Amino acid sequence: AWPPRAKAALAKAFPAAADLPDEAAVWATVGFWRLNRNEPQAAVTAFKRAETGTPDPDARGRLKVWQAKALVAADQTAVATALLAPLADSPSPSVAAPAAAALGAIKLQAGAVKLARTLLEKAADLALARILDGDEGKGIDKLREAHARFAHGGDLPGLMRALRNEADYWAAKGDAAQADAIRQRVTRIETQGSDG
Repeated sequence: AWPPRAKAALAKAFPAAADLPDEAAVWATVGFWRLNRNEPQAAVTAFKRAETGTPDPDARGRLKVWQAKALVAADQTAVATALLAPLADSPSPSVAAPAAAALGAIKLQAGAVKLARTLLEKAADLALARILDGDEGKGIDKLREAHARFAHGGDLPGLMRALRNEADYWAAKGDAAQADAIRQRVTRIETQGSDG
């Protein structure tokens, strides 16, 4: 067994490794580092190795999403799309949300704006469902990733819908300050026509 400090260090470097078995956490972190160093083929191999050492199906699905991200970086978009498509329909929001977001980003880059918007909205809705199921930390992270993708793709209506959903969540939770801050952002987008 790895010492807790080693596992904590890996999780700090690559938070997605936190819930993986020890050796899989190492390989996933190596994959993340390889991807950040623009070594996508080596990243795919490392993520695949992490996946084979992971018994949990949801964790394996999330590692496949990372493999797909590395495949996109290696200009293998068709292979990445084939890997992501079934994952985007997973019954688990923790797999489906990042897969739908990654697939939406691919479609957006390919110019399929309508399909990209549908996928990004699905990702945002799944992230919200994850929050409501009690996984607030990861759900908020995924919801904000969806916000960034909407903004990057220039999809202001999709962004505003996702932001309104998050504001409603914070209001229902009793955090008026968070809800108000998000609503102010929506108002700024409506009046300025951008998220700047």
